[in-house]
Amino acid sequence: MDRTMPTEPIAGARAAPPFVGAGEMARLMRELDWSTTPLGPVEAWPEDLRAAVSICLNFRLPFALYWGPKYTMLYNDAFRPQVGDKHPWCLGRPGQEVWPEIWGAIGPMWQNIRETGEGVFFEDSVYFMERHGYLEECYFSFNLSAAWGSGGQVEGLVNFASETTYRVLNERRAACARALLASLAQARTLADVYASAVAALGTDPADVPYAALYQVEGRDRHASGLAPYGPSRGGSAALVDRRARRVGAVGVPDGHPLAPDVVDLRRGRAACARALAAALKSGLPVRAEGPSGATSDLCAGPWPEPVRESWAIPVNPAGGGDTQVILLVGVSPRRAFDDAYREFFEGLGRHIGVALANARAHEDEALRRAKLAEIERAKAAFFDNVSHEFRTPLTLLLGRTEEALAAVPARLEGGDLQSVHRNGLRLLKLVNSLLDLSDLTHAEGAQAEARWVAVELAAETASVVAGFQPAMERAGLTLAVDCPSLGAPVLVDREMWEKILLNLLSNALKYTEAGTVTVSLRADEVSIRLVVRDTGLGIPSTELPRIFDRFHRVAGNRARGQESTGIGLTLVREFAQRLGGGVEVESEVGRGSAFTVSFPRRVAPDGADGHG
Repeated sequence: MDRTMPTEPIAGARAAPPFVGAGEMARLMRELDWSTTPLGPVEAWPEDLRAAVSICLNFRLPFALYWGPKYTMLYNDAFRPQVGDKHPWCLGRPGQEVWPEIWGAIGPMWQNIRETGEGVFFEDSVYFMERHGYLEECYFSFNLSAAWGSGGQVEGLVNFASETTYRVLNERRAACARALLASLAQARTLADVYASAVAALGTDPADVPYAALYQVEGRDRHASGLAPYGPSRGGSAALVDRRARRVGAVGVPDGHPLAPDVVDLRRGRAACARALAAALKSGLPVRAEGPSGATSDLCAGPWPEPVRESWAIPVNPAGGGDTQVILLVGVSPRRAFDDAYREFFEGLGRHIGVALANARAHEDEALRRAKLAEIERAKAAFFDNVSHEFRTPLTLLLGRTEEALAAVPARLEGGDLQSVHRNGLRLLKLVNSLLDLSDLTHAEGAQAEARWVAVELAAETASVVAGFQPAMERAGLTLAVDCPSLGAPVLVDREMWEKILLNLLSNALKYTEAGTVTVSLRADEVSIRLVVRDTGLGIPSTELPRIFDRFHRVAGNRARGQESTGIGLTLVREFAQRLGGGVEVESEVGRGSAFTVSFPRRVAPDGADGHG
């Protein structure tokens, strides 16, 4: 097909009135030998055609005229970019010759307009046109109308067209970037970032036919151990034993040569290996050069053509720093890789870089918290072990001392044995304080999550309370238990529940001189409620706001037995919160106190035996 145009005026041709104008298209129309076209010599043109061409050339917006039964094409300067490299060959050519690649879509539409005279309007309509040597994805908003002749018949078509390709592409790419940002927002680990990134990039296969993320690992000449990643310093330093491992991909299968699982950055000869190595070294995007301009036979995305081009995009951490990850991404075979396309890819890399920096910060913080928690666990274990080791011999020592005091009181005029007993009690109090502090450390530790097991809570509660019966009797108190069955096992942390009961009952025993301690348990469909009520000393209203504070003790209270460490009620609150609930207190001086612990009811699954 001859696409040449004469560069000199045709001999004998005269400048007809329709071609008046200073633009390029007016000049080309004056120079063209129209007798070789379906329209014939200009001198024989009807006035309708002359008028239409005159309007076309002087129109400021993109205007194309398709005249006659073969839809011979004429167009103005504003329309010229829309025909691409078909200009100026397409001037004076039949429409089917100009647009063979889309004739199946537009031919019937044009014929219908010619027959009915009814025009059409389309907005952002997609066509795949060969304008620059390849089948190109293009979008147009256009009004196609009938060009009526003076005889009342349709002589041609008038096309007022505006190309919207870049707006449509920009909107689509912006949507992909938004999807990437939304997906990355929840990523808290490097693995999360990799998975979220490739999932989001997969939402735009038209612009991202395939993508693969590579994490760089290995050694370089400037490192004695594993390299801290990043471009080799000094510009020409060679990569030594450096590898790039694929950590996520979309649109390309595992093991495909276009995006191998592991890439040798020093000795790899594949196009992607050279591109990854160059991007790592320079810190800039690098094109993956393939044989004959094609990187592989991979047909990815919605198009049947193979990917012809791919780029390695360094993903640098936010705020600067060495490259650790490289994004290898394919270019659509139906779009040229222009500045806008490049900026789109680089923007994707920047978004991933920010997410990687955030994930590393989260992982560092999690590691720091884990180390602190490990230290706290070690401290708690030390307190537990030492306290128990102290308490066993102390208990034996105090028991024998109490027996001696009871058996031979006449020998104790010097008070030595009483001094031994008194100091032993003091030491036991310190040991118990260590145990309380250990419990508090466990309760407030970052890892102290509830261990849910199925428990017959009423029976469990009654069993724990029964252990206080002897002590209550020795103190002259009545212990009342009101714990009817809840009907089915519930999920609870047995250890936390036991410590809640032990601390509340210990307080009731300690601060009740006479009367009754009552334990009641109730449940409905949504919650469980435990109440421990006593007829003891009560708590002044001024003290109630601080009663659950750590180490707080009510001044002036006459406690039975050893003095409180001020940790027990703090433990009750902590464990109640771990169970998903809380604790409240009502108290009146001289009339007693009532502590209420409530938390959500979690029904044990079918088949749970209720014994944890």
